[in-house]
Amino acid sequence: MSASLPFLLAFLLALTGGAPVLAGSFAHGDDGDFEYALVEADRDKGSTISMSGRSFDHLDRLMDEEPGAFLWFALDGRAYLVRDQATIDQALSITAPMRELGERQGKLGARQGEIGAKQGALGGRQGVLGARQGALAARLASLATHAAFGGDGAATRAERRRIEDEMDELGRQMEELSRLMEPLSEQQEILGEQQAALGRKQSSATKKAHAELRRLVERAKSDGRARRYEG
Repeated sequence: MSASLPFLLAFLLALTGGAPVLAGSFAHGDDGDFEYALVEADRDKGSTISMSGRSFDHLDRLMDEEPGAFLWFALDGRAYLVRDQATIDQALSITAPMRELGERQGKLGARQGEIGAKQGALGGRQGVLGARQGALAARLASLATHAAFGGDGAATRAERRRIEDEMDELGRQMEELSRLMEPLSEQQEILGEQQAALGRKQSSATKKAHAELRRLVERAKSDGRARRYEG
């Protein structure tokens, strides 16, 4: 599991049909010399995980080596592990607002995806209609050229009227699709504003949690609750 971006990742691992499912959100973390990974419960049963850092690639291995809940952190270039449940509970409490916001962002994102799928379907229909309009317009242009050179017979006029009628119908269909698209766009705009507001809250919550977690692990390091981890 790679965390190569300089962001804080908070995500929920839940059980669905026997398989963990991932959901998450990102927010900026400030302290380059502090990284952590907080794991509650068991990966196979569904775990709550919060993590930060740029290169914590060995989380899977650590979860295999240290089953159950733990708090791993790196401070000033040295790694530590905490198995004390009271400390882990404190860390979970600190990161809870961040996870809750991430879940809300995920739900909003799902709604945006549903609306986007509807917009995509309508857009696909508009594309088909537009292609047909283009083909008919090209045929009308060809008939006009033909008529300019004396070829404006009854059959040509009849075809031109048929094409013009079809183009009128295609225009009406295009207008109806645009009418259906408008409320979807409005909904997307509202959801986008809500997502942006949650993103701002997530950024603030993450910075607060990052600072509180750092103070927590510094205390755990000083009083012996944290042991050095050489993995």
